[in-house]
Amino acid sequence: MPQELSTHDAIAMVIDNQKSLIGFYSSAAELAENGTARQVFTRLADETRNRLAHYCHFHYGKGRFEFDSFMATPMPGGTVMLHELQEQLNPVMNDYQARELAMREELDIEKRLKLYADRVLNPVAREILRQAADEMGRHAAIIESEYAHTMRMVHETDINTFVRE
Repeated sequence: MPQELSTHDAIAMVIDNQKSLIGFYSSAAELAENGTARQVFTRLADETRNRLAHYCHFHYGKGRFEFDSFMATPMPGGTVMLHELQEQLNPVMNDYQARELAMREELDIEKRLKLYADRVLNPVAREILRQAADEMGRHAAIIESEYAHTMRMVHETDINTFVRE
């Protein structure tokens, strides 16, 4: 069913998704007992915070918005993500499992944003949602690349190519 969504509301939706993801990663870092998993979640929270700052400055304008006080407000929709986190998080998980969890969460957000964008009538709002979804997909691909590298899987940086004649 097509829906009308303003550009302002589309950016606000992306901001809420990014802020919820920061809450997810921050909570995961607090719950993780393994130091390497905690570092993975902390780094991912910082990366997401940087993306969120970009959206907030784009939406509210630089200098007119206090980012730190915004981050101190409660996380939107955090209960669903935190419920998922508590179900999936093993306190003794390692960094591989942390990356797997992060990939699943980011790919899920990407999928939800794309599905929602397909129903939006406003072409500018639709494009904002699609770009945010693509950004989530690229970030998930980076996490997947790190995962492959740490698991000693074939990685895109492996240059050992053997050619037989």
